[in-house]
Amino acid sequence: MTASWSPIRVLTIAGTDPTGGAGVQADIKTITACGGYALSVVTAVVAQNTVGVRCFESVSSSLVADQLAAVASDTAPAAVKVGMLGDPAVSREVCEFARHLTVPLVVDPVMVATSGDELVTGVAREALWELLPLATLITPNIPELAVLSGMAHAVSDEELEHQARLVAHKFGVAVLAKGGHRVGDTASDVLIGAPGPGGQCEAVWVHAQRVNTTSTHGTGCSLSSAIATLLGRGYDLPEAVRRAKVWLTQAIRAGDRMAVGTGHGPLDHMWAAHDVFARAGDHGDAQDVASQWWADIMGIRHAIDELEFVQRLGNGTLPPEVFGWYVHQDSAYLREYSRALAMASTLAPTREEQELWARGAHSAIHVEAGMHHTWLAHAQMEQPVVTSQVTHGYVNHFLSYAARGDYEGLIAALLPCYWLYQDIGMRLYQRYWTSEHPYATWLATYHDEDFAAATAAVIDVVTTAAARADAGTTQRMRDAFIASAWWEHDFFAAPYRRAVPRGDDDEGTGALSSVVSF
Repeated sequence: MTASWSPIRVLTIAGTDPTGGAGVQADIKTITACGGYALSVVTAVVAQNTVGVRCFESVSSSLVADQLAAVASDTAPAAVKVGMLGDPAVSREVCEFARHLTVPLVVDPVMVATSGDELVTGVAREALWELLPLATLITPNIPELAVLSGMAHAVSDEELEHQARLVAHKFGVAVLAKGGHRVGDTASDVLIGAPGPGGQCEAVWVHAQRVNTTSTHGTGCSLSSAIATLLGRGYDLPEAVRRAKVWLTQAIRAGDRMAVGTGHGPLDHMWAAHDVFARAGDHGDAQDVASQWWADIMGIRHAIDELEFVQRLGNGTLPPEVFGWYVHQDSAYLREYSRALAMASTLAPTREEQELWARGAHSAIHVEAGMHHTWLAHAQMEQPVVTSQVTHGYVNHFLSYAARGDYEGLIAALLPCYWLYQDIGMRLYQRYWTSEHPYATWLATYHDEDFAAATAAVIDVVTTAAARADAGTTQRMRDAFIASAWWEHDFFAAPYRRAVPRGDDDEGTGALSSVVSF
């Protein structure tokens, strides 16, 4: 199988949180929410919850090294975020890994948890400081900024910017000093660029309305992971910080509505995807829908294959007058089918879909005109051919959706004509076609590469619409699709039956409508 796309891989190196709000668990959710594919290396197993940290145990440095090597050798990241390290030996392994990086590295210098618990002290803190000069950006909060700058907690904007500048010069890196621990209606952070020639550091302030909530567990982990992901996606540092701040504010606001834990609750990392998650398991993606719908009409497809008309059309023994009657019906059908395709083009929500259905309408008219100039001109019919009740019923079926302005139902009803004709025509062509076959032109029409490409495009548009729709709309589309498949069966059966189609009691067809008359 050939991969069709390569996701932006972002590696988080951090400790765990069994309650899911911070650490590597929060990072994975954040990276996913911001459009990346999360890779993770665990540095410490932490016993914590929304109330506080109980204890932690570092993963051995050798195992951390093995995890890093496994990632680097197979799924090289586009960006890296480093969180809690804990053990000095682990810090040294991560430093060695970071020295060889050529992608953005964001370090959240985790030393104090949101609950106030110290996570890194003594020798471990010194080892962490060895990593900081290798970073693209470090993201200290006010307590961590105080430790890094050797000053008291910043209270004013001026103190926050001053300390951030000191740390930027001290480690030679960009610093995002987070002001979330302060009070006030605005949560303001300051981004200090890495010192340039002459030691100049540009300051960029990023502001957001403060959310009055206690759901702040894991905010630092989440913000640094969001920035890393956006850097990996190609945004420059100021823009990545701005976008990450907007996302974080929304996640904090949404988290305030979640009841998780009794302390500082977590963010709602997936706030933007709840509508998608609500449909999880309903009908899958477009490929899943296509597979399911094709399986749903397996019995109909097998029944079509067994019809005398189809078998004798394939082997070339179909009497010309029977084929002529069928072509008369198909010509009448295609005139109305082209109108339905044009209506689908009018209702289509995108330009691409509008063009697809317009091309289909033009093609249907072209095929119908070709029938008049070839088969119908040479057909020897003993009596005039009138439009059959099956043809009326089939056309009324799909035009009823068009009359209601039901785009999704209409395109689902139009799909079997493409899909079944292409499938049947391809198999009959491959088995029976020769240049001497009496119906070689018909077989070639539905084996044509352009028709196959058009069919594939229609399948994709219809099943994508079904996959994205709510459950009720998807069911309505499926019903329309299966009903049309039954009408296709009856259409192929009619040349020999010349009789009334299946009635109201047969599953999937429904009553004949009087919406259309020829």
